[in-house]
Amino acid sequence: MKKILTVENICYKYASHLVLEEVRLDIEEGDFVGIVGKNGSGKTTLLKLILGIIQPVCGRIVFAPKTKISYIEQLTINSDISFPTNVYETVMLGLYAKIGFLKFSNIEHKTLVLDVLKLVGLEGYEKKQISMLSGGEQQRVMIAKALVSNPDLLILDEPTSGIDQESESKFIDLLHKLNKEHNKTIIMVSHDIYVLSECEKIYEIKNKTMKEIVKNV
Repeated sequence: MKKILTVENICYKYASHLVLEEVRLDIEEGDFVGIVGKNGSGKTTLLKLILGIIQPVCGRIVFAPKTKISYIEQLTINSDISFPTNVYETVMLGLYAKIGFLKFSNIEHKTLVLDVLKLVGLEGYEKKQISMLSGGEQQRVMIAKALVSNPDLLILDEPTSGIDQESESKFIDLLHKLNKEHNKTIIMVSHDIYVLSECEKIYEIKNKTMKEIVKNV
């Protein structure tokens, strides 16, 4: 398998406070990896390091050449009726870099949006306002927006926060389908190990380090 990401013995500190120490992680194409840890354990810090938002004080993070990443942060969209966009427009934003500044979408872009909405189970939702959707449906829209640019790596931070248990179960099933049937490489972070039940590998951040959890089979 092609290696997409290597995290080599990284450390990070805020001022004099050490947050992460000698953290290692290898991600290969087709992996479905979960990272669990209590609030404040360093999960978000690790994501910021991987995304290049902050830089490690030791170690290094290496991506395969031309690796495309899509990042889905914790769900923040709410039912505020003033949010003035529909599902189609939101997903089309994921193609902004491909379409170009001040240019218009073409039939290829429109087809990509419709195809990815079908993939995440939102076919027929194109004209619905984001603000009128449930939390689970909103998160599926965010997945579609991330997928429409065909990333090599999908990173999700607490993706089921704020959605009900039924929507959470459907969302986990969707990620499993994307991984197994469409070979999408996924890193998912959560404080709840149940959310990571479909992940092939699970790592726990605890006491500044990260170790793999052996899953029961």
